[in-house]
Amino acid sequence: MLFASPAVLGYGAVVWVFTASFVRWREEPVLLRRFGDDYAEYRRAVPAWVPRLRPWHPRSGE
Repeated sequence: MLFASPAVLGYGAVVWVFTASFVRWREEPVLLRRFGDDYAEYRRAVPAWVPRLRPWHPRSGE
């Protein structure tokens, strides 16, 4: 859209899909094994790919 080129938009979509897939199926399981319940709590509190308006603090109920 910025460069008025469907090729650039397609490239961006492919890169995003690759990155999101890598994070979901490779990085998240590794972090879950490494940090266990702390990471599981973090994942429940912080939505993936959506920025929070306020910082998350562990075990504060926020």
